[in-house]
Amino acid sequence: MRRPFRLLPAIVLMLVAAPKLPVCAAPPDREIKALGGVWVMRGMEVDGGKIEEPEAVQLFLDGNRYISQAGQSVLEQGTIAVDPGKSPAAIDLMPDAGGQKGMVLPGIYLLRGDSLVICLATPPAARPTEFSAHKGDNRILLMYKRARPR
Repeated sequence: MRRPFRLLPAIVLMLVAAPKLPVCAAPPDREIKALGGVWVMRGMEVDGGKIEEPEAVQLFLDGNRYISQAGQSVLEQGTIAVDPGKSPAAIDLMPDAGGQKGMVLPGIYLLRGDSLVICLATPPAARPTEFSAHKGDNRILLMYKRARPR
């Protein structure tokens, strides 16, 4: 007599013990393209405090390059790298000028339609795991809306 369920315990064990498959996400190149454009800052929190009138700041993303600007003044510029497969999606900013030149600012981001939220850690803090910037955690929370073409 055949035992049709003889392999069932082995199959169940393999499924339970198998490593979790990665979440399907856009490839980094596709995600970089989706992030591209001009973003207007709508909110900013630094180390637990809200910054007043952040609307003057714009973020320009073009490929893996970024420029943060207030009016005609460049606040920061450099390169970005993203990993949309992480949860939450990871972003690294690498300024190539100014006081943070040569540093890597690890962060997370959430892109939904025309809204972009970025939470960055400043050294010595590790990459954030949530979108918050409480006092003492060395984080910056940035909220943007995509600029509309004129």
